[in-house]
Amino acid sequence: MKKIKCLVSGSLVVALSLGVSSSISFAEENSVPSNISNIETVSISENNVVFKDDNKEVTVNMENNLNSNNVDINDLKYLVDQANSDGFTESDEINVYDVSYDEVSTSPPPKTEQMPQNDEYGAEALLYSYNTTKFFSDRSPGDAKQIISVAYGQTSHLSKSKTVTAESSYTASVGLNAGAHESLESSLRVNASKTYTKSTDFKGPSKKGYSRMYYATPFYDRGSYNIYKTNKVTGKSSKYATGDYREASKQTPIYSWSKDYKN
Repeated sequence: MKKIKCLVSGSLVVALSLGVSSSISFAEENSVPSNISNIETVSISENNVVFKDDNKEVTVNMENNLNSNNVDINDLKYLVDQANSDGFTESDEINVYDVSYDEVSTSPPPKTEQMPQNDEYGAEALLYSYNTTKFFSDRSPGDAKQIISVAYGQTSHLSKSKTVTAESSYTASVGLNAGAHESLESSLRVNASKTYTKSTDFKGPSKKGYSRMYYATPFYDRGSYNIYKTNKVTGKSSKYATGDYREASKQTPIYSWSKDYKN
């Protein structure tokens, strides 16, 4: 059955396109969680965790108020996996300096082409109501977004603010009418964004011959959903649509981190 691709967004900063298939397929993001099963935890202290990835040890340093008690170890494994697959020289150390978001989208999501005209739905809404049930499957990262690169011994600033957004998105097994569309979107978590301003200090590494690349990695909760259509007169309910969803993670939506690489 053909999947209808839709996007929930108030401010489209990082677009997450959904493919046409029987399972989630993101054009710009990883379609499935990265494989972190081969990343072994070697040691854990308050301010750093040492992992072994393909027989190479990688230390994750936590800065500011972060420590091993308030950061998920699996999240750090995902960051290690991204750090070692970004196209630059593999790193033996990365720094995590923030886990947060500072903006939430409150704008109404755009309507889809599949919805009928308002007068058509107005009549239909008198007879039917819709309810969405979600089934969580996993929590996983989107792609790491490059923020800025800073040379050895330098402190740099962005030429203009940069925002990274974890946006809700979904597939649908059929074209959703307005009632089903509203029920599904109201069940999805609002978008979480992190803005890096022109006044933010980004410091380069202290080691000669290296530069420091800063990243932001959004995390998502993923799963499937059912939409049920209920006749208001008879009370009879039936399954109307199914699909997959992804929404900004409630736990820790956006990680800010950096790694050093040889020039």
